[in-house]
Amino acid sequence: MRTDTMNAAVSPICQHVGCGRALRGDNVSGFCRLHHAKSPSHRATTAAYYQQNRSKLLQRAHIRKGFRSNYWQAGTCRIDGCDEILRSDNISGLCKYHRKLDWQRRNYDAHRAAEARHQRAYGLTLEQKRQMLAEQGGCGICAKPPTDDLVDWDTDHDHVTEKVRGVLCHNCNVGIGNLRDDPVILGAAIAYIMRSKT
Repeated sequence: MRTDTMNAAVSPICQHVGCGRALRGDNVSGFCRLHHAKSPSHRATTAAYYQQNRSKLLQRAHIRKGFRSNYWQAGTCRIDGCDEILRSDNISGLCKYHRKLDWQRRNYDAHRAAEARHQRAYGLTLEQKRQMLAEQGGCGICAKPPTDDLVDWDTDHDHVTEKVRGVLCHNCNVGIGNLRDDPVILGAAIAYIMRSKT
């Protein structure tokens, strides 16, 4: 049988800020199951267990991994400012959140990221952009010859309909953009330049 202390809940609802879940009658931590792992009492118990059994845990990690150098010997995440207490079998030294960030950093593919950004923005893959540039024979305005590096080339699109018009060199794309893609303004600019040449 449980003692009377176990039958008395510290609080009828979870003490975690913004939670408010109802607690069971035998709850003595004051936190629901979701927030119990983050409660001060649980974190203190986990840290105390780690300190008491540190040598045993290190020995287990040494046997399991074959070397001790990869085992993080602190009880909390090694990222500055993060005090998340780690599980006893954690060998990375990182909490779940920072392990995910570390994986994303190590597996980042710049080419794949650029491909995804371009496809989200224009609905075209980089290969389709390269093919469009080859079909145009270069810039759609100044006829600058195509190059292998797509960084020098911009995908031009209508800012109203979002329809892709073609591929331009950076200078031409910025030029028509500064003239607000307005044929009247572009015509006035042409007339202005022609007057200056006479």
